[in-house]
Amino acid sequence: MYGQDGNDRMFGGDGGDRMVGGLGNDTIYGDGGNDVITDEGGNNIVDGGAGNDTIVTGSGDDSIGGGEGNDTIDGGDGNDTIRGNRGDDTLTGGLGDDVLSGGSGADRMYGGEGNDRLNGSSKDDIMYGGAGDDILAGESDNDRLYGEDGDDTLNGGFGNDRLVGGAGNDRLIGLTGINIVTGNEGNDVFVFTAEQTTITDFEDGFDQIDVSALAGIDSFDDVNVVALGSSVKLVFAEGTITMLDTTAGELDATDFIF
Repeated sequence: MYGQDGNDRMFGGDGGDRMVGGLGNDTIYGDGGNDVITDEGGNNIVDGGAGNDTIVTGSGDDSIGGGEGNDTIDGGDGNDTIRGNRGDDTLTGGLGDDVLSGGSGADRMYGGEGNDRLNGSSKDDIMYGGAGDDILAGESDNDRLYGEDGDDTLNGGFGNDRLVGGAGNDRLIGLTGINIVTGNEGNDVFVFTAEQTTITDFEDGFDQIDVSALAGIDSFDDVNVVALGSSVKLVFAEGTITMLDTTAGELDATDFIF
């Protein structure tokens, strides 16, 4: 099924359809089956419907929903909004400032270039921010978040998460669970709220630990520092922070945000 250069409306059936939108602002519904949907340009609305769909759009600002099934979606250029919905989806934003939401399922998301927002769900999601200042939110379950280039904000949400900042000045939030966080290059802020966090690469004089959410921790005198050989454990009522390759003598008030 092929559209023209105008603003087309296309509807698939229950089978596996192949639908090509053209250059206008198109509306395409795949319905049931494993559909292949492409659109070359324009600001499009695409819904894959049920089935394991493959959707690729072009240079416009598109709104794309995968529907039920394990979908593969690439928004291409433009500022796209992409929803995986149900199923284990692979979402790629491409160029532009994109919003990717995995929906229910264990999803894999790639922001690409631009300042993107990636939203997880209740399953084990994997997210890559790409270039740009990105916001990655894992929500619940055990997620892996990679900020890559840019000044990123990574929030693991609830669960045992792995957060990796990449190049840039990043903000890494473990929230709850047993989390492992790595800032990599830049002046990073590690935000601690509860349970257990391990910081793998704290850089004294560059990075900071934000404990402003903790009750009764108002100054460095309130921080209980326990030396563990080549590591340090910070003990609070809400939980602990383990800092690898760090000594107690390196720490002072300038390393914290109260």
